[in-house]
Amino acid sequence: SAQFKCQTRLLHSFEPEILLQTITELDNAKLPQIFIELFPPSIMQSPIDQSLNMIMNTNHLLGQLIRILHEKAKRAKLYNNHTQSRLLLSQAIDILSPLHHQDISIGQVVKYLHYDRLLFDLTESISKQTFLDNENNLWEKCQSFLKENHSDNDINTDLVRVALAYALSRNEIQFLQSLIQTGRRTRFYLDLAKVFARLLNNENQPQIRPELVRELWDRILDILSDKLQGPGAIKQSRNRHQQSNTLNDKLSVVDLQKFLINIHHPILMQIIFSLLSRLYSLILVEQSHVDIYSEYSRYWPTSIDYRQRSIRTSTVAQLTQALFEHIQASKYLPIQIKSSLYRTQADIYLTLQQYTQAMHIYIDAISIETAIFSSPVVSQQDDTMIRNMIKAALQLGYHTQVACICQLLPTPDYNIIFKTLQENYMNDDIDDYYECIWDLALLESLINNLSLRGYEDKKRLAIRICKQKDLNGNNSDEIRLRMIRVKRRLLFKQLFAHYLLPHSRLYRSRAMMKFHYQQITFD
Repeated sequence: SAQFKCQTRLLHSFEPEILLQTITELDNAKLPQIFIELFPPSIMQSPIDQSLNMIMNTNHLLGQLIRILHEKAKRAKLYNNHTQSRLLLSQAIDILSPLHHQDISIGQVVKYLHYDRLLFDLTESISKQTFLDNENNLWEKCQSFLKENHSDNDINTDLVRVALAYALSRNEIQFLQSLIQTGRRTRFYLDLAKVFARLLNNENQPQIRPELVRELWDRILDILSDKLQGPGAIKQSRNRHQQSNTLNDKLSVVDLQKFLINIHHPILMQIIFSLLSRLYSLILVEQSHVDIYSEYSRYWPTSIDYRQRSIRTSTVAQLTQALFEHIQASKYLPIQIKSSLYRTQADIYLTLQQYTQAMHIYIDAISIETAIFSSPVVSQQDDTMIRNMIKAALQLGYHTQVACICQLLPTPDYNIIFKTLQENYMNDDIDDYYECIWDLALLESLINNLSLRGYEDKKRLAIRICKQKDLNGNNSDEIRLRMIRVKRRLLFKQLFAHYLLPHSRLYRSRAMMKFHYQQITFD
């Protein structure tokens, strides 16, 4: 039928001429309900919807065409068809731009369409993580938008949030510090962005100024906390005529998360993640005694005043996890920073008693810094990290792993080694780790335990390893150090294979282990 053909053209055509002809046919057939069925109006009217309604009152054909193009652009964006979305917005702008002097509402719609297109361009650039090039004068457009005087009625807070994140990612510190706050709805984003800018402006100094650290700490805690009010505070709030707006006197946690996951400045990401990890460790202090590592931990307070604020553990956990997933997706983070952030997250998992995830991320951190163990240097590796790995492996019952990891300590912890090798149960296959042992005392203890338990085959294999020339105690220091480097790499590869290879399961067959192990090129 003719009605079905019109519906099909409205849904699937992107040509303004065809859409205009279809709208005319439906108007002549007196079928206005088709537009409502295919493109239902929003329950909450946005500023652009209100301006489009005004245009439709004076020029129904033009208003309906722009509304359909705008709705199609939103749907294309929803389905990640960004090219089509931008094309539709550009078509609507091209149609209205020559007419903007005829009606103030048309000028308003053109402005909002430009905002939508700028939001799309900024979001696409952020997703590509390319901030140095200035394609289509994007940075100039972003600056122009942020400098405009926006009213609270028509400001696009999503665009403000993304534009500020884009400026921070480009390290446009001086520009951000020069911005003047113009609207109540945007001042929270701008104030936080300026705090970030002041921190980054100070990053080349030997130490971050304490007042800047404290300002950021207080601001983030204020967003995350539900302040506890006494009777006097409640009474004072009731006497204020702005009481209805008190709930909006700060950013919500959701808004903060949306802001942070659009920022790609390495130093800033490291500082914020360090802050959240310290806050998390303070909240969980009664559950764990793990000291969560972070580069900037020395700058943060060591306690929270619970008399003034209440912070939900789940809120901090969700925000920390979202930021870590953002870090994992970052393409151009310097290796040292990414490795440090991974180590912090591993400590958090250990605090939460999520031992498998903790070991996974510890090995990830080491593999990132050593380019999949091709380099022997691990600057982030220290006594604390190794002992945390030992704790996690102990809780998982991987006693052979524990004994081998103890070799990584500056002085092997023989108390732990001997105790774990005497355990009656082990969740890992001891045969996988013979080649990873370079400490003769460990190997001799292992042979003795295998003999006591009657594992003759395993004992003979361990003795054969012990007789290797590389393990000869009379070797020179140079040969010994080379042997240790090789076996350290073998140990890291074995741990990598255990925790990060697909189909990793307890008691998996050595054939499966060998197959997956050979699929990875470590050198």
